[in-house]
Amino acid sequence: MKSNKPQKIDWVNTSKFIKCDCYGHLLEICREKEIVDNKVTFQNFNLSFWEWGTSTRPLSFRERIRWCWNLLRKGQPWSDHVILSDKKAKKLAQFILTEINKKKSVK
Repeated sequence: MKSNKPQKIDWVNTSKFIKCDCYGHLLEICREKEIVDNKVTFQNFNLSFWEWGTSTRPLSFRERIRWCWNLLRKGQPWSDHVILSDKKAKKLAQFILTEINKKKSVK
């Protein structure tokens, strides 16, 4: 028989922000976990790409329409998020570590 006890659902997010060397962009790596009754039921990594401000001036009317139209068509303002499972996040991490650790050879 199923219990009528309400489930306790929590979301745990941990983020790390990494500034671009040009200081104009930012990468946010967010670890998202859903915890139901003290058990992790869902987890992923969310990579977000940020740009510092739109510019020094307000958006033009045409630009505002363009942003709204993109939101209406796609459901999100821009495609600036990448969500990775643990398996894919490990592949990304391994690729980065492999490239960093490669010995530089001069031929």
